[in-house]
Amino acid sequence: MHPSRILLTLLFATIITASQTLISLLSSSPSHLPLLRTLQRARLIPDLNLRTNITLLAPLLKEEDVDAWARREYWEYHILQGELWTGNITAEDEVWDSRMGVAGRHVSRGTGVKVWKTADGKVRVGYDPAHSIEVLTYDQQAKNGVLQIIETPLPLPPTLQEFLRSATDEDGGEFGIWSELGAGFGNTTTYIIPTDEAMRSAFNDIELRYLRHPRGVVDAERLTSSHTLNNSVIYTQDLLPGHTSHHPPLSGPALSLSLDHEGKELTINDTPTTKHDLILLGGVAHVIPSIIPVEIEWTPRKYLYGVGAEEFVESVGGVREMRAWIDSWGREEQVIFAVLDDEGRKVETTDTGGQGRKGMVVQKAKRGLRSKHIERLKYHFALEKKKKGVLEGGDILPSRLRSPSLGGRAQRLSILHDANNDKLYVNNAEILDPKGWRVGNTTIYPIREEIELPPRLDVVTRINDGFDTSVKMFWGDGGKEVLKKARGVTVLLPRDGAWEDAGGLVRVWLTETHKGKARLQKLAAGAMLRNLTYSNEFVTREYKTVDGGLVGVTVEEDGAVMVEGVRVDNEKRDLLGENGVVHALENVPLGNVKEKDLYEAAGVTLFPALLAERNLSYAGIGGEEERGTILVPTDAAVERAGINNETENIDQILRLHLLRDDVFANTETRTKTREEGHEAGLERVHGDYWNIRLFGDRTEDVYARVLNNGRACRAQVILIDSVLSLRPEARPTKLRLSVGAWVGIGIGGLVGLLMLVAVLVWVVKRVRRRILSKNVHAEAERERLLSVEDGDTDDGYVPSEAR
Repeated sequence: MHPSRILLTLLFATIITASQTLISLLSSSPSHLPLLRTLQRARLIPDLNLRTNITLLAPLLKEEDVDAWARREYWEYHILQGELWTGNITAEDEVWDSRMGVAGRHVSRGTGVKVWKTADGKVRVGYDPAHSIEVLTYDQQAKNGVLQIIETPLPLPPTLQEFLRSATDEDGGEFGIWSELGAGFGNTTTYIIPTDEAMRSAFNDIELRYLRHPRGVVDAERLTSSHTLNNSVIYTQDLLPGHTSHHPPLSGPALSLSLDHEGKELTINDTPTTKHDLILLGGVAHVIPSIIPVEIEWTPRKYLYGVGAEEFVESVGGVREMRAWIDSWGREEQVIFAVLDDEGRKVETTDTGGQGRKGMVVQKAKRGLRSKHIERLKYHFALEKKKKGVLEGGDILPSRLRSPSLGGRAQRLSILHDANNDKLYVNNAEILDPKGWRVGNTTIYPIREEIELPPRLDVVTRINDGFDTSVKMFWGDGGKEVLKKARGVTVLLPRDGAWEDAGGLVRVWLTETHKGKARLQKLAAGAMLRNLTYSNEFVTREYKTVDGGLVGVTVEEDGAVMVEGVRVDNEKRDLLGENGVVHALENVPLGNVKEKDLYEAAGVTLFPALLAERNLSYAGIGGEEERGTILVPTDAAVERAGINNETENIDQILRLHLLRDDVFANTETRTKTREEGHEAGLERVHGDYWNIRLFGDRTEDVYARVLNNGRACRAQVILIDSVLSLRPEARPTKLRLSVGAWVGIGIGGLVGLLMLVAVLVWVVKRVRRRILSKNVHAEAERERLLSVEDGDTDDGYVPSEAR
């Protein structure tokens, strides 16, 4: 055909199609009948006939798809505002507004549709490349717009929440935190979205938990609204390259948006976006690697919500005088031990007719019960003179609870370290995070359960194993009342183990001798100091007792506290009571107790006298610092053994009773005696009953039963029930010689007798053989003679008589 005719044909066809509407074009093709029925059911055909300057993206539908796709809002996304001609499309995506949306600022903008051309020249449409549809037939012109035939219906863009929950930016950053803040305002919105990494860089874990907590909704909205441009959808194509424009968010200062000179990189508040023009249902999102700063006043209350102590903070907020402790920073360094809701032990509720919250919430109840609840809450707050940092075992913190039983002083909180599981405790409650969370001048430590108020001192000494002996020794049966009535005192008590180490002889000496009773009275007076003093408050000086006496205290360079030369037990110090504090002593401060004092307590005189007479007192055992053991038999045992100064081996016997080491210091080992080559060791019979046994030459079954023991200032004195001595040297006895001789004689006689019997048997056999031989010859001769007489001589034998 001639070219001029071709041109006329195309022009004529264009005139014919241009005179038709979009609906008429669709009606001319049977393949579009399912789409027409769908648009009819969606009630969009009248609108399409009335609208001009639009582009219809018409998918190829099947008959069975008619009912499934008949939704008006959905098909509005296939109607673009403006005429889209594929000849103007480039590789760079371009956003077109659909009819799905609401009026924005200045112009009507709907949900965007991206259009771009691929490398092979095909045109695709959709909200992103992963969800795009190919255009099959291009640029069919109608009088009210352009018809573009696409392969299948367009998928709708996600909502903001759908995008936040599922999408990641190009660096793999997620948006889960932002989605939990409840972001989303209106249907025509520009969202500036920070990644999770950006959120974690700006806020710590506790602050993020608070922002996602129902109590943090106000601050969360302030944060998200500062990142939201409402009623203003802004794509990068709306900005001029090389220019900056300012746009006010829902709250906070205006945001500056700028595009580089090439029109490719979008910057928001001088921060380049990692991704932009993310089409959403009703808006667009731009991703930034940081947040837009928002001023949030962080208070202890907000941190408590973030920690997960809602019940605790609601309880504190119910007490007027305590609200300021959690709603402002304050000038003082403050520590809060917060019981977590999901971890904490549920506290019994005051009965208020079934109304009110359960747990630690302070109810409107009787004055006494309410007062007790408030005391328990105050006991979870502590004050520090300065920021200390991480908690350590042995720390003592003054709480905000002031007790009349302590003379108006603040009750303390004790930080304990359990070496077995390497955990920290505040009194009885486990500290879940020893590093804590810092907000202003407050440090918050989450704990597993409520901190219990300290009991009275008499209960403290009872529930903490190891003080019964001290209480009984110092105050007798009235010890409980003495401790119960005390007010604001410091109690210094040796542990029960210290009394066991001192030994029963020491207790006998203290209770039954004149000198010992005086010492015990002094010990009891020094066991209770007049003022309240915790281990970290001791200094080197003398402290007054309740009875008006003085007790010397020394603080060593390593921080160890010494009371009258006895160390305070680090594991049993600062035992808090309602009316005081108890410190355990590692030993009993007996002072200079002599061996002779323990001899007097044991009622022995004979053996110590022998030691003195033979100049073998303990002082000769070892050096000045050596602690040995003296085994002291009872007087009855000495008399029974019959030993005295004239006994032949008396020095040897005495040296066997002098041991070079403290035998009770390690009951599993042996210790040398002063008798060379011999050792002694303890053997447990059962329970607390022991034997002392010797080991060495001639010590078979040499042992004695331990009756009692006690420690003097330099020696351990052990009372035993018998005298230890070596066995005599072994010598052969006459009885043993005679037995040997008789055994030898018996054996020799038996051998000789057997030999004699053998000879006699041989002789008898010999004689019998000779007799039998003679009888045989005689019988033969007789028979021969008889035969001669009869003349029967076969062998020619002639008798001599015949010759």
